[in-house]
Amino acid sequence: MYKTLPQLLTEVVDRYGNNDAQLSKDESGIFHPTTYNQFFKEVSSLAAGLNTLGVKRGDNVGLICDNRQEWLVADMAILSLGASDVPRGRDAMPYELKFILKTTESGLCFAENSEQAYKILLLAEQLPQLKTIVIIDTVHYATYLDQLTHPKVTFITYKEVMQRGEELLLTNPSFVQGEISKGEGDDTATIIFTSGTTGEPKGVVLSHTNFLFQLEQLPKMVSFGKGERWLSVLPVWHSFERILQYVIVSQAYTIA
Repeated sequence: MYKTLPQLLTEVVDRYGNNDAQLSKDESGIFHPTTYNQFFKEVSSLAAGLNTLGVKRGDNVGLICDNRQEWLVADMAILSLGASDVPRGRDAMPYELKFILKTTESGLCFAENSEQAYKILLLAEQLPQLKTIVIIDTVHYATYLDQLTHPKVTFITYKEVMQRGEELLLTNPSFVQGEISKGEGDDTATIIFTSGTTGEPKGVVLSHTNFLFQLEQLPKMVSFGKGERWLSVLPVWHSFERILQYVIVSQAYTIA
């Protein structure tokens, strides 16, 4: 029986690996499917790559990104290592990012594109724990790429992290599965910060059990069909949309 979200994912992959997990658009606006087998392969490669960058159990990892195919991959990869993510959207103001990343002492942070990476870079002197920024999208807002240099912060692309992970898995193919098996329900899955409209933002610490409880209760109240497709619209760094993403995975459904 699974105790964590990645353990749930492995059970779904074992049973429904050929089901479509995600539908994501290309530059022409055409949706392309990713099966659960393919999705888990991406998760494993990214998790292994993050490990080569020093991410370990108990760490907090920033995830500054809006809804996109790579978000759930990054989320599950972070959780697979026993780390927790600290999500926020692209519209976050610099003072919010400084507060969130400093409070959580995040040593590595995902940035959706070079514009977001540059926004975080400008805060680097105030974030002594920050060592690495992973850039997911290097196509859009690419003009900022030339400005990403800092003596204490390393910049690396999402694809490069994946490649590092693939190399690690060639020599240690069971590494990620081994890390997933160590997970416990009380492990922190995420720290979601409030908006701060009534004062400083508050970091809400949620465990794997917090999320899994919702997944067990929701099917008792909502009727699900087979092979459903769900459209992700709400900000994924909000707890409600986050729960629904895991509901989709738990039912082996497809998220667009």
